[in-house]
Order: sequence, then structure tokens, then C-alpha cells
Amino acid sequence: MKIFLYGASTRLRGEALRPLLGEGVSAQTISNIASGLEEEVRNAIIAG
Repeated sequence: MKIFLYGASTRLRGEALRPLLGEGVSAQTISNIASGLEEEVRNAIIAG
């Protein structure tokens, strides 16, 4: 998750997920994951 929060490039994020998933991940999928994580972090901060 840190790679998404620290501003790594879409390409680097995809390469980081390759060993976990066993295949490449599209840039759109990476973007969707990052958006979801950002929302969860925002909600956690608001919840305190």
C-alpha cells in the first residue's frame, strides 16, 4: 500500500503488483486502486 501513498508512478506500481498477482496490471486498474485507497485514507482521517 505504501507504493500507492508515496506517489510512485503508475508503471512502478504495476511492476510492484506483478509478483503478487502473477501478471501485469493496466494503468486504469492502478488508477482505480489508488483512488480507492485515497478515499479510505481520507475517511480514516475524518473518523479520527
